[in-house]
Parts: sequence; C-alpha cells; structure tokens
Amino acid sequence: MFGAGFEADACEHHWTCDHMCLAWSTDQTPAIVHGSPSIQSSDNAFKHVLANSVSLSRINGESKIIELNVLSPESTKKSRRLRLHVITLLQQYTISDCEQYLHKTEFSVSYLTNLQYFGNNDVLPNVDATVILGSFQLEENFLPPKVLLVRISGMLSNSRHSQQEKETMARNITIASDH
Repeated sequence: MFGAGFEADACEHHWTCDHMCLAWSTDQTPAIVHGSPSIQSSDNAFKHVLANSVSLSRINGESKIIELNVLSPESTKKSRRLRLHVITLLQQYTISDCEQYLHKTEFSVSYLTNLQYFGNNDVLPNVDATVILGSFQLEENFLPPKVLLVRISGMLSNSRHSQQEKETMARNITIASDH
C-alpha cells in the first residue's frame, strides 16, 4: 500500500526494538497487506543489487521532529525529554489494489528493488524513537493515519554512553553481583 520495505537490522553497536502495527485497529484503520519475500526472491534481488551497484531508494515522506516531556509514573517530580522522528508515508495503492499480494512470497527483482526502504542507517542519531505513519488518502472513506512501525533506539541502547563506557558498566555490574 505504501511501497515501503522495512529492513531488519541488528548490530552490537545499535540495538533497536521494532514494533510493527499492521493488523486491523480499533480506530477502524484496516490491516495493511504485508509479508516477507521468500529467501529465493530476496537472494535474487540482493544479487542484482550487488552485481549492478544499485542504490535502493530510502523512504521519502513528510518528516517532523516532536519533543515530548514525559513525566515518570513513579514521581511527578521526575521527567524525561524524548525526541521522536515522525515520518508520514502517502498511500501509493488502494487497499483493493493490494489484495493481489495476499499470501504471496515470490516477488520479482524489479518489485523488490523499487520499494522505498527504511533501516538503521535511516534513523536520525539524535532521536529516541522513529515512528512511521501511513496516510490513507487514496481511500474513499476517511481513515486516520495508521502507525506502521515504531523503532525505539536511543532508549534501549543508551546512546548517551560510548560502547567502551557501556562495556565498563557491564563489567562493574558483573563484579558487584559476584560479591
């Protein structure tokens, strides 16, 4: 519907937690036709990208940074400032157009390489989370935007500390627990 591909990225220096929100929702937003390409489809597209030095498009939507001041549930005297990067994608295909893709896992190289992708390299370094919304502007009925993905990064990886500082903290916790 939105022509987007979400890359599942992981490395020891950038921990993330993704939450996909693609099912039917109580706010009446429909389920998003989604799925995973087969290993063969993925391999074919990957080989094509490498052999032809193809640069995959990155998601391109309306982008906004929102700053939140969140109070602690334990104490109203404590708060934390969170920065969210909100990206809104416009609908490219109607819900009925996408029904042909239900239960499909085999995709052409062209289809997979023409999606717009989002992965760790697209996460802004100074945000705690990235939220990707989908706008249903092609549908006849008014539907609110739907959360497609929430990628939490800074809160889990504690980006305020270097990798060396994190390893030192982990060693100190281990030493303290041994006593």
